[in-house]
Amino acid sequence: TFQIWDRAKGGLVPASNFTDGAGPDFLRVICTPGGSRAWSQVKPELPEGYVADMDRLTAPFEARYSVQCDPVPASDEAPSHN
Repeated sequence: TFQIWDRAKGGLVPASNFTDGAGPDFLRVICTPGGSRAWSQVKPELPEGYVADMDRLTAPFEARYSVQCDPVPASDEAPSHN
């Protein structure tokens, strides 16, 4: 997804390849309980513009699919049964 975003920003592929394709496809992964936790951990390591564009795509995705893309705080998680 980052590579497509980068190429779209550089004009090498149409912006829609990211906004209508790779971005929403990646949201299908990161808008899951495990995906949102992982995304929150790696976001600081990624370019701010990429994170901002992914965040911009998040609200419509959440509304359309009735999902939560932000991680649930640890205090709200169910206890582990290890």
